[in-house]
Amino acid sequence: MLVSPVNWAMVFLRPLIWFFNGSGRLLLRLVGLRAVSEGFHIHAPEEILMMVQESGAGGVLQEGETELLENTLQLRQRSLRHVIVPRTQLLAAPVDLPPADLLRLLAESSHSRLPLYEGTIDNIVGVVHLKDLLCLEIGPEPGEEGTAAGSWSKGESVRDLMRVPPYVPESASVFNVFRQLQAEHFHMAVAIDEYGGTAGIVTFEDLIEEIFGDIADEFDADSQELALASDGRLHLAGDVDLESLSHLLGSELDFEDVETVGGAILAELGAIPEKGRLVQLQDFEFRVEEVSGYAVSRVSVALPPGAEAKLPRPEGQPE
Repeated sequence: MLVSPVNWAMVFLRPLIWFFNGSGRLLLRLVGLRAVSEGFHIHAPEEILMMVQESGAGGVLQEGETELLENTLQLRQRSLRHVIVPRTQLLAAPVDLPPADLLRLLAESSHSRLPLYEGTIDNIVGVVHLKDLLCLEIGPEPGEEGTAAGSWSKGESVRDLMRVPPYVPESASVFNVFRQLQAEHFHMAVAIDEYGGTAGIVTFEDLIEEIFGDIADEFDADSQELALASDGRLHLAGDVDLESLSHLLGSELDFEDVETVGGAILAELGAIPEKGRLVQLQDFEFRVEEVSGYAVSRVSVALPPGAEAKLPRPEGQPE
C-alpha cells in the first residue's frame, strides 16, 4: 500500500481540484488560450521520495533498489560539503616544485593526480597527472618526434602540464557538480568555502558513490574504515559524517553547524580532548581514541543491539 494518507487527501480534495481546474480553463478561454484536453499531476521530489520509501517498507522494492532510488532523488538536496575530501587531508604541492619532487610525492602515495597551489593551499591553481610528469622527466625516446613528451623540455615548469580544475562552492548540490564534471570531462573539482579559501576537493568517484555506494578511490583515507573491536565497540574515524553514523546507530545525531562525529565532540566539550576522554552525545557514549593536532581523528562507541548487522562486511565473509 502506497502512502494511504496521500490517497485519502486526494479523494477529499478532488471537488476543490475540479473547481480550480474548471476556473483555470475558463480564464484561459477568456484570454484566447486553449486549455489541454487532459490534465496531469506532477509529483514533487519529496512526494516521490516518500512513495519510494513506502514501497521499500512494503516490500514492493528490494532494499538495494530502494537505496539506489533514495540516493538518486536526494542528489539535488545533498550539498557538496558532505562528500569532499577536507583540506586537512589533502596531498598537494607548490606549483613551482621541480617535477622530480612532484614525482617523488606521488610515488610515496597511491595518488595519480596532484593538486598544485601557489602560495598557500587556499590558492589551488591546477592539477597535474602522474603520466604527464613521467613524460616530462623521461622525455621522448631518441629519434621520436611529434610526441606529446617531445614537446616538453626536461626540468620545465609544470604550469604547462597542469589542468585548471572547476572551482565550485562547497554549498553546491552534488547533482550540479556531477553534471559539471561530466560536461567538462574533468575528474576533480576544488570546493571553495564561504571565505574564498579551499574547503577541499571532490572527485568524480566521490559523487558516483553518493548513488551507488562505496567505490575504491585514490583519495579515500584508510582511516575511514570501520572496525569492530572484541569488546563490541565500533572504532571509526573522527571525520565520519553524522548522517552515515546516524543510519548505522539507528538514531538521529543532529548538531547545528557540525558535519562529523569529531566535530560534534569538539562542539560538545568546547575544548580539545585528551585520549581516552568519554563524551556523551545524545544517547551514545563516545570515547576519544586518537587526537591529531587539533582534530579528533579516531573515536569509538558502544553499538546498540542490531547495529552490528548494518556494518559492511569484507568480501567473502559470510553474513
